[in-house]
Amino acid sequence: MRRFMSLFAILCIMMMAGGTMAQGETTVIGGTEDQMRDLITRILGGYSPEMATEIFIASVPEDLAQWAPIPEDATLIASVRRSGPNLYGPGIGTEDSMMLEVFINGGDPESNYNYFLDQLTAQGMTVIDSTLNNMGGFTPNVSGYGNLCDEEQGISVNFDTSKNPGGVVYSTLRVQSPADIYQCSQGRPSEPPYVDPMTDIIPALNVPEGVTVTTNRNGTIYYNAQMIGLSAEITTSLSMAEVKEAYTDQLEAAGWENTLDESSSATSLTHWHITAPDDSEWLGVFSLEASPAGDGAYLANILVMSADRD
Repeated sequence: MRRFMSLFAILCIMMMAGGTMAQGETTVIGGTEDQMRDLITRILGGYSPEMATEIFIASVPEDLAQWAPIPEDATLIASVRRSGPNLYGPGIGTEDSMMLEVFINGGDPESNYNYFLDQLTAQGMTVIDSTLNNMGGFTPNVSGYGNLCDEEQGISVNFDTSKNPGGVVYSTLRVQSPADIYQCSQGRPSEPPYVDPMTDIIPALNVPEGVTVTTNRNGTIYYNAQMIGLSAEITTSLSMAEVKEAYTDQLEAAGWENTLDESSSATSLTHWHITAPDDSEWLGVFSLEASPAGDGAYLANILVMSADRD
């Protein structure tokens, strides 16, 4: 069992090193544990001859454990500590520079977010910035970010936690010493510079019963930071009218006001007016159209834009 877990842990680090939001299926074929260790050493090894790199499988260095809290329902995969001069690039960093990355799988993004903040502030850290986002759209996703600092001990910590489209929750903590002066003095603005359409205007839409989101093609197109478009491919045994009703009921429940409704056998188009929490005015469009993929396949679209655009 220990052999299996160590191989699995190394594989997870390799996957995260290539991108924590990887969605495809990954298969490891052949090889021994020593060969896996050689590969992960090459991938995660330091890029400077003066840099020391330590890879801890399913653990963190004891002297830094207090800065790396692990939620009870999550799994510590590994941590990587890099230290020494040139840590942040040629000529950037001193002999005392250190960065620890901690890779964690599982749990719930919102619970993880609160746990990290609670545990780190209990250690005397000050929250410089923290954000919990509930992204709207066809496949809602809660994600959290935090940046904390203990100037007295010279430690800064930042973390992120989110669920990828495949349903896997990834969290990463980064412990830095000496503390990053910018992070420790950044401060959180009292108000955002503008309403964020993705979080403040578009509601998180539950997938209706009888509907499957087969391809989430969410993309953002900002026009003066006040416009965004989302799309998703869905399959369903429901009629277009039933799918439209299921989604438009949710938009109405979120406070969207319908201003135009046009439908045919192949398309459905609705226009909306939205008032944001800061009383700014927005225009919205929700549409469904039959997909060339065949019966029961549709392309769903949402577009919102500021009603006060130049």
